[in-house]
Amino acid sequence: MSGFKALRDVSNDLRSDLRLLATRLFRASVPISFEDSCVKKIKDISLLTSKLRLVNAKVHAETPEIRRLAKDEFSTMNNYTDTVVWKLIEQQSVKVLLQSHSVKKIIKQAIEYSQKEIKLDELNKILNQKEIELVAVATSRTSDYNWTADPQMKIKVLALTRKSYNVQMFIDPQFED
Repeated sequence: MSGFKALRDVSNDLRSDLRLLATRLFRASVPISFEDSCVKKIKDISLLTSKLRLVNAKVHAETPEIRRLAKDEFSTMNNYTDTVVWKLIEQQSVKVLLQSHSVKKIIKQAIEYSQKEIKLDELNKILNQKEIELVAVATSRTSDYNWTADPQMKIKVLALTRKSYNVQMFIDPQFED
């Protein structure tokens, strides 16, 4: 009988505990909304996946070749020396390329200058020929005067040949157009 009595007491205790928990459950106010809890869980999952990727990367990075590499002063200096040599080679190649570009630009400007000099020489030759022709025209009228010895007079005569004259100018010397 005492076993049934103990079973009844346990049953009553269980019933009272269940009622107490049921009342707490139905009266409970949850301060965190469902959406907030979902967001928190998603953040936790993304953090854990990031940690997993990091661990996997560390495992893959520690290959046997890397582990066998001796990290001493000599190998470090050799690696540094190689890096410096390659950096210097790169700088020198960039310098050579820039200088060759500048040289090409200077050569191009020199070619343009020589072409302009040639054109100027041609124009000077044409000018000299025209002056000789004008002197020939002026000297053909008066063959006894040396026009090439007196350049100022030659200039005055050339100016007179370019000026237009009319009858009024010969009649009235004060008249000027």
